[in-house]
Amino acid sequence: MSEHWQSKKLLVPLASVLSSQSVGLLFYLLVQYILVTRLTPPAYGAFIACNTLALLVGQLSTAGLDGKILSNLPLSTSTLKTGIAITQILEYLPFSILTILGYLFILNLHDSPLSYLKNTPLASIYILINSVVQPLLSITMSLADRGKNIYLSNSILIGPWCLRVALLLIVPIAFSRFSLGLTYEYTLISYTLSVALIFCIFLSFLVYNGFSLFLSFSSKTLAFTLAHLGKSVWRNKSYFLMNLLVMSPVALAPTFLINSSKDLSLVPSFSFAYVLLGIFQSVGSQYLIRQHSARILYLSSILPLRKLFFHVCSAARDSLYFYLPCFVFVLLLYAAQIFRVIPAYKTPTLSLTLVMMAGLYPSAVVTLLHQIINKLSLMRCHLLARLIAFVLIIFLMFIASSTSGAYGLSMVLAIYPVIVLASYAIAFSPFLWKPDCAILL
Repeated sequence: MSEHWQSKKLLVPLASVLSSQSVGLLFYLLVQYILVTRLTPPAYGAFIACNTLALLVGQLSTAGLDGKILSNLPLSTSTLKTGIAITQILEYLPFSILTILGYLFILNLHDSPLSYLKNTPLASIYILINSVVQPLLSITMSLADRGKNIYLSNSILIGPWCLRVALLLIVPIAFSRFSLGLTYEYTLISYTLSVALIFCIFLSFLVYNGFSLFLSFSSKTLAFTLAHLGKSVWRNKSYFLMNLLVMSPVALAPTFLINSSKDLSLVPSFSFAYVLLGIFQSVGSQYLIRQHSARILYLSSILPLRKLFFHVCSAARDSLYFYLPCFVFVLLLYAAQIFRVIPAYKTPTLSLTLVMMAGLYPSAVVTLLHQIINKLSLMRCHLLARLIAFVLIIFLMFIASSTSGAYGLSMVLAIYPVIVLASYAIAFSPFLWKPDCAILL
């Protein structure tokens, strides 16, 4: 009876994650199906690489400020009316400007790794728009969660994907007599319009919270940017650097493969496997955070770092309730193709997915460790650990993509979480063996 109750207790949060995001995930998968079946393989691979860069640019611009705003809100505050100054929201603007300038600089370098984007100006427009709108999305989502505004949260989660399905599926069918096919450029336009919808949602949120607040937002934007640009960048530089070190290696993986001279024909297969891996990691990570975040953060105030690490590893095993069935399903599907039980497709997507999935459990450990380390006062150690992992993984990705192509790059993605854990062990080694060294919240 107790074992049955324990299993039920572990599976309920997983069911909660799946049910709360099932509609958005369904539309996301439908969009991916439309793209992978209707775009040409080179166009699909190029779009995935472009989209991952757009997401990276958006995360760099946000610089962790959505989490700061959420944690600083008083528990009694459900809206922006009195709980937080509008200027705090605008702190992301300097990082957005820096990110835009950095992107344009790299794009215009001689032999730039982003040269494959130069032939399509729409790609750069989409990426640069993300640098401004993605932070607004993250901030609005955080405020909606704190205020328990379910309608706003659902609009942010589902609205853009509904629009993308309509633009990618319904519009080409409705205008089929005009030979409106799905192209790389049209896909970029569709995603850009859906990003614009996010901006409209944010403006609606401001107006909903009071027209005077909307006027305050408009009037203080320029004043804040001019008066506090330098201070804002300096105060939040660690969050910007952390996003750069954490997000860049994974986001740049498709670009590494496109710039390699080996296995270019596998770019579409690698891209789809990359998308599947992102889905698995996203659902598993949210499950772990909902199930174990509060407990781990409590233990971090009373346990030394070494003992806490073993608790994290034990808690991360619960992710196997989701990861292991997914891995077995992909493996069985791959075996069925090999033995001709089902039609075999001339694509190594499943084999590449299996290689990448080898790193899901250590990735779960890293997810929970981040919950703790984000509360540490030892930010220098944290930055040092991620810098070590960043340098090593970028070097390995360059070597693997050049010599072993897609499979080598997939293997590097699989061991990336292990490298991160090793870098933490090096950076935090002075604190691991001190029995009285508890993590201070």
